[in-house]
Amino acid sequence: MQRATKLTLPEFTRAFNNSKPPTGWGKRIAIAYSGGIDSTCLLYLVDNLLKKDHLKDVSLVAIHIDHQFRQTSHLDVAHCDEWTKKRSIPFISYRIPWTNPPYSTLSVTSRNHEEMGRIARYRAIFDVMKDQEANVLLMAHHMDDQIETALMRQARRKEEDGETTLIGTAAMRSCRRFGMGNFPRGQMRYFGHEGMTRWICRPLLDFPKDRLMATIQDEGLTFVEDESNQDVNLTERNAIRANLAQKCHEPLLLRPRNPFKPTTFSEVERQAPAHVVIQEYSELRSDVDHAVDVYLKENRVFSPEGTVHIITSKGPPPPRIVQFGIILRILRYVSPFPWGSPHAEAGRSTEKLTRISECLWPYKDEEGMQEYRSRGLFTSRTKFSGGSDVLWHPTPTPDLPTPHSMDWKRSGRTYGWVAQRQRPTRKDPISFGITAQLRARDPFEVFWDSRWLCQFSENAIDVICSTNFLPRSVMTSLGTRFVIAPRDPWWTPGIHYHDGSNPWKPHLHPMTIRDRGTPTVKQTFVRTIDAI
Repeated sequence: MQRATKLTLPEFTRAFNNSKPPTGWGKRIAIAYSGGIDSTCLLYLVDNLLKKDHLKDVSLVAIHIDHQFRQTSHLDVAHCDEWTKKRSIPFISYRIPWTNPPYSTLSVTSRNHEEMGRIARYRAIFDVMKDQEANVLLMAHHMDDQIETALMRQARRKEEDGETTLIGTAAMRSCRRFGMGNFPRGQMRYFGHEGMTRWICRPLLDFPKDRLMATIQDEGLTFVEDESNQDVNLTERNAIRANLAQKCHEPLLLRPRNPFKPTTFSEVERQAPAHVVIQEYSELRSDVDHAVDVYLKENRVFSPEGTVHIITSKGPPPPRIVQFGIILRILRYVSPFPWGSPHAEAGRSTEKLTRISECLWPYKDEEGMQEYRSRGLFTSRTKFSGGSDVLWHPTPTPDLPTPHSMDWKRSGRTYGWVAQRQRPTRKDPISFGITAQLRARDPFEVFWDSRWLCQFSENAIDVICSTNFLPRSVMTSLGTRFVIAPRDPWWTPGIHYHDGSNPWKPHLHPMTIRDRGTPTVKQTFVRTIDAI
Protein backbone atom coordinates (compact mmCIF):
# COMPACT_ATOMS: atom_id res chain seq x y z
CA MET A 1 0.00 0.00 0.00
CA GLN A 2 1.32 3.43 -0.97
CA ARG A 3 2.35 5.62 1.95
CA ALA A 4 0.19 8.67 2.61
CA THR A 5 1.69 12.07 1.89
CA LYS A 6 1.96 14.86 4.40
CA LEU A 7 -0.30 17.91 4.28
CA THR A 8 1.18 20.83 2.38
CA LEU A 9 0.73 24.38 3.59
CA PRO A 10 -1.15 25.50 0.42
CA GLU A 11 -3.78 22.76 0.70
CA PHE A 12 -4.16 23.33 4.43
CA THR A 13 -4.51 27.07 3.78
CA ARG A 14 -7.45 26.37 1.45
CA ALA A 15 -9.12 24.13 4.04
CA PHE A 16 -8.42 26.69 6.77
CA ASN A 17 -10.05 29.49 4.76
CA ASN A 18 -13.04 27.29 3.90
CA SER A 19 -13.73 26.82 7.62
CA LYS A 20 -13.61 30.55 8.36
CA PRO A 21 -16.57 31.92 10.36
CA PRO A 22 -18.83 34.53 8.70
CA THR A 23 -17.57 37.09 11.23
CA GLY A 24 -13.89 36.36 10.50
CA TRP A 25 -11.12 34.96 12.69
CA GLY A 26 -10.95 37.86 15.11
CA LYS A 27 -7.75 38.89 16.84
CA ARG A 28 -7.11 35.59 18.60
CA ILE A 29 -7.74 31.94 17.71
CA ALA A 30 -7.88 29.16 20.31
CA ILE A 31 -6.89 25.56 19.55
CA ALA A 32 -8.03 22.56 21.57
CA TYR A 33 -4.65 20.90 22.18
CA SER A 34 -4.51 17.49 23.85
CA GLY A 35 -0.97 16.71 22.75
CA GLY A 36 -2.14 13.81 20.57
CA ILE A 37 -1.43 13.25 16.88
CA ASP A 38 -4.43 15.17 15.54
CA SER A 39 -4.22 18.32 17.65
CA THR A 40 -0.41 18.43 17.36
CA CYS A 41 -0.67 18.35 13.58
CA LEU A 42 -3.33 21.08 13.59
CA LEU A 43 -1.39 23.30 15.99
CA TYR A 44 1.78 22.91 13.90
CA LEU A 45 0.00 23.80 10.65
CA VAL A 46 -1.91 26.77 12.08
CA ASP A 47 1.21 28.14 13.77
CA ASN A 48 3.08 28.02 10.45
CA LEU A 49 0.14 29.63 8.67
CA LEU A 50 -0.27 32.47 11.15
CA LYS A 51 3.40 33.36 10.83
CA LYS A 52 2.75 34.31 7.22
CA ASP A 53 2.43 38.03 6.57
CA HIS A 54 -1.27 38.01 5.63
CA LEU A 55 -2.24 36.65 9.07
CA LYS A 56 0.29 38.48 11.20
CA ASP A 57 -2.47 40.33 13.10
CA VAL A 58 -4.05 37.08 14.34
CA SER A 59 -2.59 35.50 17.48
CA LEU A 60 -2.89 31.94 18.74
CA VAL A 61 -3.46 30.26 22.09
CA ALA A 62 -3.31 26.51 22.74
CA ILE A 63 -5.73 25.24 25.41
CA HIS A 64 -5.18 21.92 27.18
CA ILE A 65 -7.89 20.49 29.44
CA ASP A 66 -6.85 18.05 32.17
CA HIS A 67 -9.85 15.88 33.12
CA GLN A 68 -7.82 14.05 35.80
CA PHE A 69 -9.21 10.74 34.52
CA ARG A 70 -5.72 9.18 34.40
CA GLN A 71 -3.00 9.24 37.01
CA THR A 72 -0.50 10.15 34.28
CA SER A 73 -2.47 13.12 32.91
CA HIS A 74 0.06 15.54 34.44
CA LEU A 75 2.65 14.10 32.04
CA ASP A 76 0.48 15.16 29.09
CA VAL A 77 0.32 18.68 30.53
CA ALA A 78 4.11 18.78 30.89
CA HIS A 79 4.61 17.58 27.30
CA CYS A 80 2.20 20.18 25.89
CA ASP A 81 3.81 22.95 27.92
CA GLU A 82 7.29 22.03 26.68
CA TRP A 83 6.15 21.58 23.05
CA THR A 84 4.49 25.00 22.88
CA LYS A 85 7.35 26.77 24.66
CA LYS A 86 9.80 25.55 22.01
CA ARG A 87 7.61 27.19 19.36
CA SER A 88 6.72 30.32 21.36
CA ILE A 89 3.01 29.47 21.27
CA PRO A 90 0.94 30.80 24.21
CA PHE A 91 -0.30 27.83 26.22
CA ILE A 92 -2.95 27.47 28.92
CA SER A 93 -3.63 24.30 30.88
CA TYR A 94 -6.88 24.04 32.82
CA ARG A 95 -7.59 21.32 35.36
CA ILE A 96 -11.32 20.65 35.68
CA PRO A 97 -12.38 21.30 39.29
CA TRP A 98 -14.92 18.49 39.64
CA THR A 99 -17.62 19.15 42.29
CA ASN A 100 -17.15 22.94 41.96
CA PRO A 101 -20.06 24.59 40.09
CA PRO A 102 -20.77 24.50 37.24
CA TYR A 103 -18.92 21.17 37.21
CA SER A 104 -20.73 18.18 38.64
CA THR A 105 -19.49 15.46 40.95
CA LEU A 106 -18.10 12.64 38.88
CA SER A 107 -16.52 9.28 39.58
CA VAL A 108 -14.03 8.01 37.00
CA THR A 109 -15.61 4.59 37.39
CA SER A 110 -19.06 5.78 36.30
CA ARG A 111 -20.30 4.51 32.94
CA ASN A 112 -20.86 7.97 31.48
CA HIS A 113 -17.66 9.61 32.66
CA GLU A 114 -16.33 9.96 29.09
CA GLU A 115 -19.47 11.80 27.99
CA MET A 116 -19.40 14.00 31.08
CA GLY A 117 -15.74 14.63 30.42
CA ARG A 118 -16.57 15.80 26.89
CA ILE A 119 -19.23 18.19 28.21
CA ALA A 120 -16.87 19.52 30.89
CA ARG A 121 -14.12 19.96 28.29
CA TYR A 122 -16.32 22.22 26.14
CA ARG A 123 -17.35 24.18 29.25
CA ALA A 124 -13.74 24.69 30.31
CA ILE A 125 -12.54 25.64 26.83
CA PHE A 126 -15.42 28.10 26.48
CA ASP A 127 -14.55 29.81 29.76
CA VAL A 128 -10.85 30.00 28.87
CA MET A 129 -11.77 31.47 25.47
CA LYS A 130 -13.74 34.22 27.21
CA ASP A 131 -10.78 35.02 29.45
CA GLN A 132 -8.45 35.07 26.44
CA GLU A 133 -10.88 37.09 24.27
CA ALA A 134 -10.84 34.40 21.59
CA ASN A 135 -14.04 34.00 19.58
CA VAL A 136 -12.95 31.03 17.45
CA LEU A 137 -11.99 27.51 18.55
CA LEU A 138 -10.17 25.19 16.15
CA MET A 139 -10.60 21.45 16.64
CA ALA A 140 -8.64 18.66 14.96
CA HIS A 141 -11.47 16.35 13.83
CA HIS A 142 -10.61 14.70 10.50
CA MET A 143 -12.19 12.47 7.85
CA ASP A 144 -11.82 9.30 9.93
CA ASP A 145 -13.76 11.02 12.73
CA GLN A 146 -16.43 11.97 10.18
CA ILE A 147 -16.79 8.34 9.12
CA GLU A 148 -17.08 7.17 12.73
CA THR A 149 -19.70 9.84 13.44
CA ALA A 150 -21.68 8.92 10.32
CA LEU A 151 -21.63 5.23 11.25
CA MET A 152 -22.85 5.99 14.78
CA ARG A 153 -25.66 8.22 13.53
CA GLN A 154 -26.71 5.78 10.84
CA ALA A 155 -26.75 2.94 13.35
CA ARG A 156 -29.07 4.95 15.62
CA ARG A 157 -31.32 6.08 12.79
CA LYS A 158 -34.69 4.44 12.43
CA GLU A 159 -35.91 3.76 8.92
CA GLU A 160 -38.93 6.01 9.47
CA ASP A 161 -36.79 8.92 10.65
CA GLY A 162 -36.53 10.22 7.09
CA GLU A 163 -35.11 13.60 6.14
CA THR A 164 -34.01 14.96 9.52
CA THR A 165 -31.49 12.29 10.47
CA LEU A 166 -30.71 11.78 6.79
CA ILE A 167 -28.99 15.15 6.82
CA GLY A 168 -27.30 14.16 10.09
CA THR A 169 -25.27 11.59 8.17
CA ALA A 170 -23.38 14.58 6.75
CA ALA A 171 -21.79 14.57 10.22
CA MET A 172 -19.83 17.59 11.48
CA ARG A 173 -19.81 21.00 9.84
CA SER A 174 -16.48 22.67 9.18
CA CYS A 175 -17.83 25.76 10.95
CA ARG A 176 -20.66 26.25 13.43
CA ARG A 177 -21.59 28.38 16.41
CA PHE A 178 -21.07 27.17 19.94
CA GLY A 179 -24.76 27.91 20.40
CA MET A 180 -26.49 28.38 23.73
CA GLY A 181 -25.94 24.82 24.90
CA ASN A 182 -28.76 23.34 26.93
CA PHE A 183 -30.71 23.91 30.14
CA PRO A 184 -30.52 24.09 33.10
CA ARG A 185 -28.93 27.52 33.40
CA GLY A 186 -25.73 27.73 35.38
CA GLN A 187 -24.75 24.15 34.55
CA MET A 188 -21.94 22.77 32.38
CA ARG A 189 -24.04 22.52 29.24
CA TYR A 190 -25.38 26.09 29.20
CA PHE A 191 -23.45 28.87 27.38
CA GLY A 192 -26.24 31.45 27.07
CA HIS A 193 -26.05 34.41 24.72
CA GLU A 194 -22.24 34.37 24.68
CA GLY A 195 -22.39 31.08 22.76
CA MET A 196 -23.96 32.95 19.83
CA THR A 197 -20.79 34.97 19.21
CA ARG A 198 -18.25 32.15 19.43
CA TRP A 199 -17.42 29.58 16.78
CA ILE A 200 -16.11 26.03 16.45
CA CYS A 201 -14.12 25.40 13.26
CA ARG A 202 -12.71 22.11 11.97
CA PRO A 203 -10.32 22.68 9.04
CA LEU A 204 -9.08 19.05 8.87
CA LEU A 205 -12.40 17.34 8.05
CA ASP A 206 -11.43 16.64 4.42
CA PHE A 207 -8.18 14.87 5.33
CA PRO A 208 -7.80 11.26 6.53
CA LYS A 209 -5.87 10.39 9.67
CA ASP A 210 -2.98 8.80 7.77
CA ARG A 211 -2.12 12.14 6.16
CA LEU A 212 -1.99 13.77 9.58
CA MET A 213 0.28 10.95 10.75
CA ALA A 214 2.50 11.44 7.70
CA THR A 215 2.81 15.14 8.54
CA ILE A 216 3.80 14.32 12.12
CA GLN A 217 6.44 11.81 10.98
CA ASP A 218 7.91 13.89 8.17
CA GLU A 219 8.21 16.98 10.36
CA GLY A 220 9.60 15.02 13.32
CA LEU A 221 6.89 16.20 15.71
CA THR A 222 6.46 14.57 19.11
CA PHE A 223 3.08 13.70 20.60
CA VAL A 224 1.43 11.78 23.44
CA GLU A 225 -0.99 8.87 23.23
CA ASP A 226 -4.07 8.37 25.39
CA GLU A 227 -4.39 4.62 25.96
CA SER A 228 -8.07 5.01 26.85
CA ASN A 229 -8.78 5.65 23.15
CA GLN A 230 -8.04 1.96 22.55
CA ASP A 231 -10.53 0.69 25.14
CA VAL A 232 -13.41 -0.70 23.05
CA ASN A 233 -15.59 -1.07 26.13
CA LEU A 234 -15.29 2.59 27.09
CA THR A 235 -17.16 4.34 24.25
CA GLU A 236 -19.15 3.49 21.15
CA ARG A 237 -16.67 5.49 19.06
CA ASN A 238 -13.73 3.43 20.33
CA ALA A 239 -15.54 0.23 19.37
CA ILE A 240 -16.28 1.51 15.86
CA ARG A 241 -12.71 2.72 15.45
CA ALA A 242 -11.33 -0.67 16.44
CA ASN A 243 -13.73 -2.42 14.08
CA LEU A 244 -12.68 -0.19 11.17
CA ALA A 245 -9.00 -0.80 11.92
CA GLN A 246 -9.50 -4.56 11.50
CA LYS A 247 -10.97 -4.18 8.02
CA CYS A 248 -8.84 -3.92 4.92
CA HIS A 249 -11.28 -1.66 3.08
CA GLU A 250 -13.37 1.41 3.81
CA PRO A 251 -16.96 0.68 4.93
CA LEU A 252 -19.86 1.23 2.54
CA LEU A 253 -22.78 3.52 3.30
CA LEU A 254 -26.10 4.19 1.58
CA ARG A 255 -25.96 7.19 -0.73
CA PRO A 256 -28.55 9.95 -0.29
CA ARG A 257 -31.29 10.74 -2.78
CA ASN A 258 -30.79 14.41 -3.61
CA PRO A 259 -33.99 16.11 -4.90
CA PHE A 260 -31.84 18.87 -6.40
CA LYS A 261 -29.77 16.42 -8.47
CA PRO A 262 -32.12 13.58 -9.44
CA THR A 263 -30.28 10.35 -10.18
CA THR A 264 -31.31 6.72 -10.36
CA PHE A 265 -29.22 4.22 -8.41
CA SER A 266 -29.19 0.49 -8.84
CA GLU A 267 -29.04 -1.53 -5.63
CA VAL A 268 -25.31 -1.96 -6.16
CA GLU A 269 -24.72 1.70 -6.98
CA ARG A 270 -26.75 2.84 -3.95
CA GLN A 271 -23.78 1.92 -1.74
CA ALA A 272 -20.46 3.73 -1.91
CA PRO A 273 -17.32 4.18 0.21
CA ALA A 274 -18.02 6.11 3.39
CA HIS A 275 -15.97 9.20 2.51
CA VAL A 276 -17.83 9.51 -0.82
CA VAL A 277 -21.23 9.20 0.86
CA ILE A 278 -20.32 11.73 3.55
CA GLN A 279 -19.30 14.19 0.84
CA GLU A 280 -22.62 13.65 -0.96
CA TYR A 281 -24.54 14.20 2.26
CA SER A 282 -22.56 17.38 2.91
CA GLU A 283 -23.42 18.62 -0.58
CA LEU A 284 -27.08 17.78 0.05
CA ARG A 285 -27.00 19.71 3.32
CA SER A 286 -25.48 22.70 1.52
CA ASP A 287 -28.18 22.49 -1.16
CA VAL A 288 -30.89 22.40 1.51
CA ASP A 289 -29.31 25.33 3.39
CA HIS A 290 -29.26 27.36 0.17
CA ALA A 291 -32.86 26.43 -0.72
CA VAL A 292 -34.03 27.46 2.76
CA ASP A 293 -32.16 30.77 2.47
CA VAL A 294 -33.83 31.46 -0.89
CA TYR A 295 -37.31 30.52 0.38
CA LEU A 296 -37.05 32.74 3.45
CA LYS A 297 -35.70 35.63 1.39
CA GLU A 298 -38.58 35.39 -1.09
CA ASN A 299 -41.42 34.55 1.30
CA ARG A 300 -40.61 36.09 4.67
CA VAL A 301 -42.41 39.39 5.27
CA PHE A 302 -42.43 41.90 8.09
CA SER A 303 -43.14 40.77 11.62
CA PRO A 304 -41.99 41.98 15.05
CA GLU A 305 -38.51 40.94 16.16
CA GLY A 306 -38.53 37.49 17.70
CA THR A 307 -41.28 36.29 15.36
CA VAL A 308 -41.30 34.98 11.78
CA HIS A 309 -44.02 35.63 9.20
CA ILE A 310 -43.87 33.60 5.97
CA ILE A 311 -46.24 33.61 2.98
CA THR A 312 -46.96 30.03 1.87
CA SER A 313 -49.51 30.67 -0.90
CA LYS A 314 -47.29 32.37 -3.51
CA GLY A 315 -46.20 29.16 -5.20
CA PRO A 316 -45.95 25.38 -4.93
CA PRO A 317 -44.57 23.97 -1.68
CA PRO A 318 -40.84 23.23 -1.57
CA PRO A 319 -39.56 19.64 -1.33
CA ARG A 320 -40.26 17.99 2.03
CA ILE A 321 -36.61 18.07 3.05
CA VAL A 322 -36.58 21.85 2.45
CA GLN A 323 -39.83 22.23 4.39
CA PHE A 324 -38.14 20.55 7.33
CA GLY A 325 -35.18 22.90 6.98
CA ILE A 326 -37.46 25.96 6.99
CA ILE A 327 -39.36 24.72 10.05
CA LEU A 328 -36.17 23.92 11.98
CA ARG A 329 -34.76 27.39 11.28
CA ILE A 330 -37.96 29.12 12.38
CA LEU A 331 -38.36 27.02 15.53
CA ARG A 332 -34.75 27.61 16.54
CA TYR A 333 -35.16 31.36 16.00
CA VAL A 334 -38.46 31.79 17.89
CA SER A 335 -38.27 29.14 20.63
CA PRO A 336 -37.36 30.08 24.23
CA PHE A 337 -35.28 26.89 24.48
CA PRO A 338 -31.51 27.33 23.99
CA TRP A 339 -30.55 28.02 20.37
CA GLY A 340 -28.94 24.92 18.86
CA SER A 341 -30.44 22.44 21.33
CA PRO A 342 -32.83 19.66 20.22
CA HIS A 343 -35.51 21.21 22.47
CA ALA A 344 -35.49 24.32 20.26
CA GLU A 345 -36.02 22.15 17.15
CA ALA A 346 -39.00 20.00 18.17
CA GLY A 347 -36.57 17.34 19.36
CA ARG A 348 -35.55 16.98 15.67
CA SER A 349 -38.40 14.50 15.51
CA THR A 350 -39.49 13.55 12.01
CA GLU A 351 -42.99 12.87 13.31
CA LYS A 352 -43.35 16.36 14.81
CA LEU A 353 -41.81 18.10 11.81
CA THR A 354 -44.11 16.19 9.48
CA ARG A 355 -47.16 17.35 11.43
CA ILE A 356 -46.01 20.97 11.25
CA SER A 357 -45.22 20.78 7.53
CA GLU A 358 -48.62 19.27 6.76
CA CYS A 359 -50.24 22.25 8.51
CA LEU A 360 -48.10 24.86 6.76
CA TRP A 361 -48.30 23.24 3.32
CA PRO A 362 -51.45 21.02 3.29
CA TYR A 363 -51.03 20.28 -0.43
CA LYS A 364 -48.34 18.59 -2.53
CA ASP A 365 -48.07 20.83 -5.61
CA GLU A 366 -49.35 23.92 -7.43
CA GLU A 367 -52.50 22.14 -8.56
CA GLY A 368 -53.24 21.00 -5.03
CA MET A 369 -52.74 24.53 -3.73
CA GLN A 370 -55.19 25.98 -6.28
CA GLU A 371 -57.79 23.38 -5.33
CA TYR A 372 -57.19 24.16 -1.64
CA ARG A 373 -57.73 27.85 -2.41
CA SER A 374 -60.86 27.28 -4.55
CA ARG A 375 -62.48 25.28 -1.76
CA GLY A 376 -61.91 28.16 0.66
CA LEU A 377 -59.76 26.05 2.95
CA PHE A 378 -57.18 28.79 3.57
CA THR A 379 -59.73 30.64 5.68
CA SER A 380 -60.51 27.58 7.80
CA ARG A 381 -56.98 27.11 9.13
CA THR A 382 -56.47 27.39 12.88
CA LYS A 383 -53.51 28.20 15.09
CA PHE A 384 -51.50 25.32 16.53
CA SER A 385 -48.32 24.42 18.39
CA GLY A 386 -46.07 21.67 17.10
CA GLY A 387 -43.39 21.81 19.77
CA SER A 388 -40.52 23.97 21.11
CA ASP A 389 -43.03 26.37 22.74
CA VAL A 390 -43.71 28.00 19.37
CA LEU A 391 -47.25 28.98 18.35
CA TRP A 392 -48.22 29.18 14.66
CA HIS A 393 -50.96 31.65 13.64
CA PRO A 394 -52.53 31.51 10.14
CA THR A 395 -52.53 34.88 8.35
CA PRO A 396 -54.40 37.01 7.64
CA THR A 397 -56.22 36.72 10.95
CA PRO A 398 -58.07 39.04 13.32
CA ASP A 399 -56.40 37.23 16.24
CA LEU A 400 -53.20 39.20 15.70
CA PRO A 401 -52.47 42.94 15.86
CA THR A 402 -51.91 44.84 12.63
CA PRO A 403 -50.25 44.60 10.15
CA HIS A 404 -50.95 40.85 10.07
CA SER A 405 -54.72 41.29 10.12
CA MET A 406 -54.37 43.54 7.06
CA ASP A 407 -52.10 41.34 4.95
CA TRP A 408 -54.97 40.09 2.79
CA LYS A 409 -55.81 43.65 1.70
CA ARG A 410 -52.19 44.72 1.23
CA SER A 411 -50.80 41.62 -0.48
CA GLY A 412 -53.64 40.50 -2.72
CA ARG A 413 -55.14 37.32 -1.28
CA THR A 414 -51.90 35.87 0.07
CA TYR A 415 -51.91 33.51 3.02
CA GLY A 416 -49.21 32.47 5.41
CA TRP A 417 -48.21 31.84 9.00
CA VAL A 418 -46.73 33.80 11.88
CA ALA A 419 -44.57 31.87 14.34
CA GLN A 420 -44.31 33.41 17.80
CA ARG A 421 -43.24 32.40 21.27
CA GLN A 422 -45.99 30.43 22.99
CA ARG A 423 -47.48 31.68 26.25
CA PRO A 424 -45.49 30.15 29.14
CA THR A 425 -47.19 28.01 31.74
CA ARG A 426 -47.65 29.09 35.35
CA LYS A 427 -44.93 26.63 36.29
CA ASP A 428 -42.54 28.48 33.98
CA PRO A 429 -42.98 32.23 34.65
CA ILE A 430 -40.71 34.59 32.75
CA SER A 431 -40.97 37.70 34.97
CA PHE A 432 -37.50 38.53 36.28
CA GLY A 433 -36.94 40.81 39.27
CA ILE A 434 -34.32 43.55 38.84
CA THR A 435 -35.03 45.82 41.85
CA ALA A 436 -31.80 45.06 43.72
CA GLN A 437 -29.64 45.42 40.60
CA LEU A 438 -31.20 48.78 39.69
CA ARG A 439 -30.73 50.16 43.20
CA ALA A 440 -27.10 49.01 43.29
CA ARG A 441 -26.42 51.51 40.46
CA ASP A 442 -23.90 49.27 38.73
CA PRO A 443 -24.16 48.25 35.06
CA PHE A 444 -25.71 44.80 34.67
CA GLU A 445 -27.33 42.59 32.06
CA VAL A 446 -30.10 40.01 32.00
CA PHE A 447 -30.50 37.30 29.37
CA TRP A 448 -34.28 37.21 29.39
CA ASP A 449 -36.28 34.26 28.08
CA SER A 450 -33.11 32.90 26.40
CA ARG A 451 -33.93 35.30 23.55
CA TRP A 452 -33.32 38.89 24.61
CA LEU A 453 -30.20 40.46 26.10
CA CYS A 454 -31.23 43.40 28.32
CA GLN A 455 -28.32 45.67 29.30
CA PHE A 456 -28.73 48.36 31.98
CA SER A 457 -26.51 51.37 32.64
CA GLU A 458 -25.54 52.48 36.15
CA ASN A 459 -28.11 55.30 36.16
CA ALA A 460 -30.97 53.21 34.77
CA ILE A 461 -33.23 53.60 37.80
CA ASP A 462 -32.90 57.41 37.78
CA VAL A 463 -33.75 57.72 34.10
CA ILE A 464 -36.59 55.19 34.25
CA CYS A 465 -38.21 57.03 37.16
CA SER A 466 -37.76 60.53 35.73
CA THR A 467 -38.89 59.55 32.23
CA ASN A 468 -42.07 58.00 33.61
CA PHE A 469 -42.70 60.79 36.18
CA LEU A 470 -42.40 58.43 39.13
CA PRO A 471 -41.81 59.96 42.58
CA ARG A 472 -38.29 59.69 44.00
CA SER A 473 -39.67 57.58 46.84
CA VAL A 474 -40.06 54.75 44.33
CA MET A 475 -36.28 54.39 44.23
CA THR A 476 -36.02 53.51 47.91
CA SER A 477 -39.45 52.27 49.00
CA LEU A 478 -39.35 48.71 50.30
CA GLY A 479 -42.72 48.02 48.70
CA THR A 480 -41.55 48.88 45.17
CA ARG A 481 -40.50 46.11 42.81
CA PHE A 482 -39.17 46.36 39.27
CA VAL A 483 -39.36 43.38 36.92
CA ILE A 484 -38.66 42.47 33.32
CA ALA A 485 -41.85 41.00 31.88
CA PRO A 486 -43.58 40.78 28.47
CA ARG A 487 -44.82 44.15 27.22
CA ASP A 488 -46.87 43.07 24.18
CA PRO A 489 -48.49 40.01 22.55
CA TRP A 490 -45.17 39.18 20.87
CA TRP A 491 -43.40 38.52 24.17
CA THR A 492 -40.83 41.27 23.84
CA PRO A 493 -39.35 42.44 27.16
CA GLY A 494 -40.50 45.50 29.04
CA ILE A 495 -39.86 47.03 32.47
CA HIS A 496 -42.80 47.04 34.89
CA TYR A 497 -43.07 48.14 38.51
CA HIS A 498 -45.28 47.44 41.49
CA ASP A 499 -45.69 49.87 44.39
CA GLY A 500 -47.61 47.60 46.73
CA SER A 501 -51.01 48.23 45.18
CA ASN A 502 -52.68 46.22 42.44
CA PRO A 503 -52.42 45.75 39.53
CA TRP A 504 -48.88 46.00 38.15
CA LYS A 505 -48.11 49.36 36.56
CA PRO A 506 -47.84 49.62 32.76
CA HIS A 507 -44.67 49.17 30.78
CA LEU A 508 -42.06 51.84 31.59
CA HIS A 509 -40.09 53.62 28.90
CA PRO A 510 -36.35 53.48 29.68
CA MET A 511 -35.07 56.03 27.13
CA THR A 512 -32.72 58.74 28.37
CA ILE A 513 -34.01 62.32 28.48
CA ARG A 514 -31.00 64.35 27.37
CA ASP A 515 -29.50 61.94 24.84
CA ARG A 516 -32.00 59.62 23.21
CA GLY A 517 -29.19 58.13 21.15
CA THR A 518 -27.81 56.43 24.27
CA PRO A 519 -30.55 54.29 25.80
CA THR A 520 -30.38 53.50 29.47
CA VAL A 521 -31.65 50.02 28.70
CA LYS A 522 -30.49 48.29 25.54
CA GLN A 523 -32.57 45.31 24.40
CA THR A 524 -31.09 43.01 21.75
CA PHE A 525 -32.64 39.91 20.21
CA VAL A 526 -29.63 37.60 20.02
CA ARG A 527 -30.93 34.70 17.92
CA THR A 528 -30.25 34.18 14.22
CA ILE A 529 -32.30 32.44 11.54
CA ASP A 530 -29.15 31.65 9.52
CA ALA A 531 -28.03 28.07 8.85
CA ILE A 532 -25.10 28.35 11.29
